[in-house]
Amino acid sequence: MISNPKKVCIVGYGSIGKRHHQILQDILDPETEFTICDLNFGANVDEVCHKTFDIVLVCTDTITHVDIALKFKKVNNILFIEKPISFSYEDAVRLEGHPSRDKIHVGCNIRFTPFYEKIKAVSKEVRTGSVVSMSHLPTWRPGTDHLKSYSANVSLGGGVLLDFIHEPDYVASIFGLPKSSMISSRKVFDNLTVDSPDTCAIIWEYENKTMVFNLCYGAKEYVRSFTYVTDDGKRETIEIDLAEFRTGYRPQWEHILEQGPVNGYNECIGLLKILELQ
Repeated sequence: MISNPKKVCIVGYGSIGKRHHQILQDILDPETEFTICDLNFGANVDEVCHKTFDIVLVCTDTITHVDIALKFKKVNNILFIEKPISFSYEDAVRLEGHPSRDKIHVGCNIRFTPFYEKIKAVSKEVRTGSVVSMSHLPTWRPGTDHLKSYSANVSLGGGVLLDFIHEPDYVASIFGLPKSSMISSRKVFDNLTVDSPDTCAIIWEYENKTMVFNLCYGAKEYVRSFTYVTDDGKRETIEIDLAEFRTGYRPQWEHILEQGPVNGYNECIGLLKILELQ
């Protein structure tokens, strides 16, 4: 168990940074000191990164994750990076020599939901799986122009595969990495993004099973599901709605505070490589 963290730094205070802050305020000692760094308010990251913190959270645009993590050399317990660890394998491997590399945890809240446990429970029966994640990018951040978001812009580390990396992550954590992978990631819709891919199809082949992914920014109906077929022909769909998806944030923190990082550097590097994010 991590012993009573007292100093926490959160870099990036958008919706996800605020969510993590609220959870940690509920879990940690009331006297825990929080340092907030954001472009619009709070401390300047370059003025505080030399300090020692028990926990550092990187909740900024994907394109900046590695640069910010590299600034913080003195992390006692957890270097938490919101998913994905980076926009590319080449960029992520810059963390190889980070003094806190073994303390890195990359956000994977879907692993801490009933949805995930249901898939784990049937994993040995699965012969083919259809993994779907679709929602509507323009409605993600009310009151903002979605075309200015990182999701819509390649230069900010956007794209549907990076945003929906939860799906390859949970499949890889349950079934392992595939023997081969085929990927088509492209911009299909006219007005969903500036230049980032809005649709992605992936086929993962294992020795005795196949997984097919369908990821899309364009669906006005939120859909997240895993449909599988077994040797005896049984077909079943397991679904997770947005409310259940969000329930995974708190148990994720409870777990890593108790047992340490789960989704670490090596695991994330392997996933980026198989996804050809190089």
